[in-house]
Parts: sequence; structure tokens; C-alpha cells
Amino acid sequence: METNKFSEQESLVVIQQMINTARNSLHKGVADILIFWGYLIAATSLIIYLLQHALVNSGYVQYAWLITILGWVYTIIKVRKLRHSTKFKSYTNLIYGKIWLAFGIACVLLPLFYSLAVYRFGVSAIWITLTPTILLMQGVCLFASGSIYHFKPFMYAALACGLLFGVCFIFPWQQFLFLGLGQVLSLVIPGHLLNKKAEKDV
Repeated sequence: METNKFSEQESLVVIQQMINTARNSLHKGVADILIFWGYLIAATSLIIYLLQHALVNSGYVQYAWLITILGWVYTIIKVRKLRHSTKFKSYTNLIYGKIWLAFGIACVLLPLFYSLAVYRFGVSAIWITLTPTILLMQGVCLFASGSIYHFKPFMYAALACGLLFGVCFIFPWQQFLFLGLGQVLSLVIPGHLLNKKAEKDV
């Protein structure tokens, strides 16, 4: 019986430590990468949208997405710096990082598989689903991140992505505008709010 009582107490201590770890896992600049990507994708989306409507032959406009290589370079440099932070190594932050890493990889693979599908089956209309799919996946990642940090702005951002997902199908020719708007609403604004929260908690 004494062993059982000790085990129960020990379990409570472990649970309390996990709760404290989750609360104190935020570090300064925790959302810097999301904010950078938010601005980058919003700007790129706007550039593509304007070029599509300004140019007669807009077939090469999609190469503007190569600008996002800057985002990967920034992400790699930033992550290397964060690895030296003790708080960044917390379990909560590791899960948070894995979620967005998976999202980033999916965003790279999706266009590749879409291109393969168009080449193999000749169904170019599939491209109309790419932007909404990315917004939907982004919403899922935001919901997961909001749950991890108990951060409501991410939850609201996930809802915004869900709404824009539907709007993209209603107004398909304005998708890049909605994608840019989605980045501001879901990454830029909540990201700045999360950084402010991290500064207060540190």
C-alpha cells in the first residue's frame, strides 16, 4: 500500500512538472519564423495576383514562388540559433516545431505531386484545389499549436483559415488574394501576439 501511495504522489509531481513546463516553455521570438513566413507568403501571393492580371502571358508567374527559398534559408538559420536556448528544447516546443516542419514539407510536396498528376492525367483543373488545401492544412497546424500553448488567437486563426478554405472555392480566381489575407490573419497577427505573450512570461 505504501508503494502505491508513493507512486500516486510521484505521478502527481510528474504531472505538475509537465504543466509547469508547458506554461514556461515560451521563449522570446517563439513566433519569429511564423511571422517571417506570414509576411513572405502574403507578399508573394500579392505579387503573383498582380502579375497574373497585368501580364498577357502569365504562364511563368508561378516561378515567383521561388522567392520562398528565402524563407527556408531564414528558417534554417533561426532554428540553429534557437537550438542553443534551453527553453526551446522543451517537449512542447519540439512538438510545435515538428508540426510546422511537417506543414512545410507538405507545402513543398503538394505542388510536385500536383504537377505529376497534371502530366500523367492531364487534369489541370486540380490546381484550383491547391491554395484551399494549403489553407486547410495551415488551419489544422494552427489549431494544434493553439492547443499546445493554450493560445486562443491561434484557434481563431485556424477558424479564419477554415473560412477562407471555403471562400477560395466560391471565388477561385481570387485565391491568391485570400491566401495572402490568410497569412496576415493566421500567422502575422497571432505571431506578434504570441511573441508579446512570450516576453511577458520570460
